[in-house]
Amino acid sequence: MVASTDALSPTQQQDYERDGYLLVKRSFAAAECEALREEADRLATWHQVIRLDNLRTEMWRLEGRAGVNKYDPVVDVSPVFANVAADARLTNVVASLFGEPPLLFKDKLIFKMPGHGGFGPHQDHTWYRCFPSHLIAAIVGIDTADEANGALEVAAGYHRKGNPVPQNEVRDLTASECPPETAWRTVTTGTGDILFFDGLLPHRSGPNISDRPRRTLYLTYNPGRYGDLYGRYYAYRRALMLQSNGPSRGNFYVTPELRATADYYPAIPGLGRRIQEPR
Repeated sequence: MVASTDALSPTQQQDYERDGYLLVKRSFAAAECEALREEADRLATWHQVIRLDNLRTEMWRLEGRAGVNKYDPVVDVSPVFANVAADARLTNVVASLFGEPPLLFKDKLIFKMPGHGGFGPHQDHTWYRCFPSHLIAAIVGIDTADEANGALEVAAGYHRKGNPVPQNEVRDLTASECPPETAWRTVTTGTGDILFFDGLLPHRSGPNISDRPRRTLYLTYNPGRYGDLYGRYYAYRRALMLQSNGPSRGNFYVTPELRATADYYPAIPGLGRRIQEPR
């Protein structure tokens, strides 16, 4: 754990390399945290995106209520979150861990409202194997995250063991592939904290059994030497979601009746619309 986003010490670098994650406390001031909460509230009720064929948003239902659980991506529709993604308090740490300047690879806003069932054990890189594995995620806490509302759990050190999921499969880790229960740590975070972790670090989170959301801004960076991969990633993600490969794709699955119109709404700047297939 570190208390500021100044240049990391050799010991902090070693801790990250050993464990695969690094927690930075109290990075954002109270007024900045309030601005993040207000922006999350705005996006939760932005009706332009609430459509089932929107690849940008993941919808969820509980007791007859529908809402947005996730924006992916989000920074192109939110100047507030775009500023966070470019903030030196994040990028300086990532640059120190990479040993070179980073570029934004992907981004998302996760709401995880009360009643959400949580996320199973997985490694992020499983969902984009055709891209470099040397990626770093930076999770900014918009709300306090603890066991009650489903804080992130990590399997420290298991990023060094590679990815056990077969190359042609996109899914969570099975019981036989998972690290043992003794390896898992719950990372409790406060509003304005930043958790950095390796793209191969196994992680998961339990259900939100509280009356509080667990909103996080989830930013992933690649080393600058690989160039700007952002547009390539979201074009790849669109193609993956539209494949007819069944529900094993999890959040990347689009039901057949929605595939004709499914796309990112609003469009991601520079990505363009996909070519509609004849019907």
